[in-house]
Amino acid sequence: MDKKILILRKNCNDMFFIGNKIIQKYYFLKENSIIVRIFRKINISLPWIFWGKWKKKIKNFDTIIMFDSGYNKNIPKYIKRKNRNAKIIFWYWNSLVEYNNRLIDKQYIDEIWTYNKLDAINYNLKYNSQFYHKMYELFENEIKYEIIFMGRDKGRKNQIDKMNKDLEEKGIKCNFMIIENERDYISYKSYLEEVSRAKCILDYQFNDNTGLSLRPLEALFYRKKLITNNKDIINYDFYRPNNIFVLGIDDMDKIKKFIDSPYEEIDEEIINYYEFNSWLQRFFEEEKC
Repeated sequence: MDKKILILRKNCNDMFFIGNKIIQKYYFLKENSIIVRIFRKINISLPWIFWGKWKKKIKNFDTIIMFDSGYNKNIPKYIKRKNRNAKIIFWYWNSLVEYNNRLIDKQYIDEIWTYNKLDAINYNLKYNSQFYHKMYELFENEIKYEIIFMGRDKGRKNQIDKMNKDLEEKGIKCNFMIIENERDYISYKSYLEEVSRAKCILDYQFNDNTGLSLRPLEALFYRKKLITNNKDIINYDFYRPNNIFVLGIDDMDKIKKFIDSPYEEIDEEIINYYEFNSWLQRFFEEEKC
């Protein structure tokens, strides 16, 4: 790909974004800085003086992909003023709701995409699947747990706690980590170390979201089994009943048998479809036609 691409998002140094030079932060300030807290309290977007170093090099890019996380409606206008030929693509990495929909300044954005298939239909947006970038190989650790979960509360803590209790009553050992404050966070590398000690990853979505979260792709890339309440998962090309247990569809009395059965290998071509570089190329497929 000969495109000169810049990706803007809230953070560029977390999870699998480590080391990727085309991804930069919207702002150079830390999220918990006094200035950020003040502007958030008065409900005003951070002005350009607090934007990242990318703003000085904006003329060097012909495509800018803006993530919804950290988005500032003044940034597209600034980009077009500095580089009117730049193509601006907005990417919803979260489900679309009234709040994040009305923030988008469509006057300066050329294309709006989403990871959520239902949102793409309902709001007439372009669709591109969730993606993953495998930065680490899993540690070869002894299996200690049958199921692992790590995630923020998001109003699902009670359901997950109940599920943990029900599973342990079936003799299934779980390692569930509910993140309720910043002290609970662990590094992504540390999280993957815990994943290496488990047979299955739990993906528990907190609403009727039809978008693909990162957990199914972690399971796919690291060849772990998946337990999920996302019923739309059966429509994905990597779905295999031997590898994915769907809550609300599959028989809970057979979950232990599912966990203990062998993993069914998935074709590398399917896995590669969800890799970061493949995801990036799909934004430009229409231009090749």
